[in-house]
Amino acid sequence: MGDLNDLAIFAQVVDHKSFTVAARQLRLSPSAVSKHIGRLEEKLGVPLFNRSTRQLTLTEFGQHLYQRCSRALLELEEAQTIVKDMNRGLKGRLRIHAIPGVGQRVVEPLLIEFINQHPDLSLDFTMSTDLVNPVEQGFDLTFRSGSPDDGLMAHSSLGCCEYGPLRYLICASPAYMQRHGVPASPHELVHHNCLIHVVQASSRQWWFNGPEGEYSVPVSGSIVANSHTTIYEAVIQGVGIARLLSYEAGEARNLGKLKILFAAATRSNRVIRAIYARTSHMPDKVALLLEFLGKRLEQPAVGNVNTP
Repeated sequence: MGDLNDLAIFAQVVDHKSFTVAARQLRLSPSAVSKHIGRLEEKLGVPLFNRSTRQLTLTEFGQHLYQRCSRALLELEEAQTIVKDMNRGLKGRLRIHAIPGVGQRVVEPLLIEFINQHPDLSLDFTMSTDLVNPVEQGFDLTFRSGSPDDGLMAHSSLGCCEYGPLRYLICASPAYMQRHGVPASPHELVHHNCLIHVVQASSRQWWFNGPEGEYSVPVSGSIVANSHTTIYEAVIQGVGIARLLSYEAGEARNLGKLKILFAAATRSNRVIRAIYARTSHMPDKVALLLEFLGKRLEQPAVGNVNTP
């Protein structure tokens, strides 16, 4: 970087044909400018200027160096300008990761809506069960779900926005209940075909609130899958009872495809976390996406998280 600074000062001296004028433009002393040029000449082992009391001209070596370094310095300046414009004008690429379920049913449609509002942005969206670190793996944001008290402690390199609450609801189709009956209480779920989405926390123990406090019910059934779509389609088709996110459960209920069971008793205090690299200069595209999500979901609470 010292060499680059020397080259930039060299180009200024050539452009202004004067050490004194270049020093004034750079807000340096003439002696400091002379020192940079001397260091550059010493490193290259050749004189760059012919100096006289009347004029300052380039040597042959200086002419060759100026022709090449001036183009390089111009390209560097243009690159900085492009990056600044990308940030100000919401241009460039968003790299987003999300866990399935939350990613497909909550994050994905909102990302598409956001990109549609900002046509100069492009999106790389990846879903997997991996709990990725955005700093290490180069994502602008990564989305996961968790409980507010799940023990995540502060980490200096990561920050997060929390959106919530994210509720699970117990759902069954009218066709399933017509064939197999309606469970009268959560305890009766042990006798029903419960569809297991293994990506969910406590996927085989569904939790409820009762008069004496919290309790869990062990569940099992004919389908165990890590695919959210598989579970959703199976419950819609009447294969069994499933635990779904409230976003999709409410949508399916409104269409008459599902009934919600034990809504008041179902225990769920999950939140959605958007995790990002902590920086003093968050890109505008990331900051505005977080603001957009806050309006579409619920007002976020900003905090820190552990490395996933």
